[in-house]
Amino acid sequence: RRRKVHTIIEQASEQVEKIRKSAYDALVSMDKVLSGIAGGSRSPRYDTLGNLAKICGKGTAFMDGLAMAIKNIRTAVQLMGDIDRADDVED
Repeated sequence: RRRKVHTIIEQASEQVEKIRKSAYDALVSMDKVLSGIAGGSRSPRYDTLGNLAKICGKGTAFMDGLAMAIKNIRTAVQLMGDIDRADDVED
């Protein structure tokens, strides 16, 4: 019975790691795409939108929201990295 419980815990741990990696990779991709749209991309792969001014309209609400989304994504990526490093230290 203990062996079965241990196996289930190991499988759950593996699934959690897969989900964590998938979420991390998705957040990094979103950062690249949104930064490209906003014109602050670190990669030439993602270019700014030619019609961004039309999408944004007259106010700054769209760009402000985009900047906040990028900031939040980067914070989440940094926190996930910090957690990974802390886990590596414990192991």
